[in-house]
Amino acid sequence: MGEGLPEYATIVIEESQKGESARRKRVAAYLGEYDAARSRGAEKPLGITMLGDTNEQRRIGLAKAALFYVALEDACGAAQMQSGLARMVTLLRGQLTSYDALRSTLEESSGKNLAELFRVWLNDKNVPQDFRDRYQNQSSVP
Repeated sequence: MGEGLPEYATIVIEESQKGESARRKRVAAYLGEYDAARSRGAEKPLGITMLGDTNEQRRIGLAKAALFYVALEDACGAAQMQSGLARMVTLLRGQLTSYDALRSTLEESSGKNLAELFRVWLNDKNVPQDFRDRYQNQSSVP
């Protein structure tokens, strides 16, 4: 879970410095990385990807985890996502966390039910088509 967070932060920083088109370009790049890794290895569901998995499975999981955080932000809203993450980090103070804690925190901050989004992204293989439609080949969209 934590492996995608630094990549997501990179996307947020890029957007804050260069705008929405930079975000879309970065997300499209992660989609490309995900697809390239999948062409060389078998994907495991994100929710059970582990550090002991093959290099390709970890590469798939890392790219997908970053995209998962983007999907969460899309569903929650940027301000709600960032305040929820900040609250979770503050409350946990370095303790281990879980997808359930992340979901609970983001549902509280956004007021939205995120059960289906978590179920699809963590249990299904591949990136959901609606997400691909929103970001793929969109690097030049303002």
